[in-house]
Parts: sequence; structure tokens; C-alpha cells
Amino acid sequence: MAISKGKWEATGTTIMLNGDYRFPLAHVTDPDKPMHTTPTAEANANIIVTAINACQEVNPDNPMAVAESIKDMYEFCRELLMSLDTGYERLGAGREGSLRQVVAKVERRE
Repeated sequence: MAISKGKWEATGTTIMLNGDYRFPLAHVTDPDKPMHTTPTAEANANIIVTAINACQEVNPDNPMAVAESIKDMYEFCRELLMSLDTGYERLGAGREGSLRQVVAKVERRE
């Protein structure tokens, strides 16, 4: 799945690519007030832009792979931290295969 490459930006509730206002990618609304610009609609636009830009930075060829693996990465990092908190001497002992799977999922090409 290809997405528009470049820096996504939000101004108010409008999402555009590389600051080009002439051809907006999307207008984001607040489901409670769809005909109004609200702080919720602006926050929705900002989270979309932030997530897309971060995913493109990690894997420019397939940012969707990053988006689809965020939950796995988070859970794995949490497990590693828990092993540190419990005094487990070797961080991630026996978990190298899982770590490699998570990284491979993030780096997946289209």
C-alpha cells in the first residue's frame, strides 16, 4: 500500500503534503461537531500527521509496516523493562528470536 511520500503537515484541521495548501490530503472533523473547527478536530489532524511522519522516518519504503507493528514493539519493550525491574541479569535472555521478529516486521518492505 503506497502513501503520499513527503512531510505531512497539519494547519488547523487541514492535512497537506509538504505545505502545499492547493491540494489538501484531508480535512479532519470532530465527530461531535462535523461542521465546525474544534480543538478535538485539530488534535485529530495533528495525531494523524505525527504518526505518519514518524512511520515514514522509521521505514520510508513501507510506513504501514511500522504502524502495524507499534503494538508489538511496545509490548516487547515493556516485557524487557519488566525483566530489568525483576533483577533478571541478562536483558532479554531467550528473547532474541522475538526481538528479531519485531524488528523484521518493522522493516518489512512493500
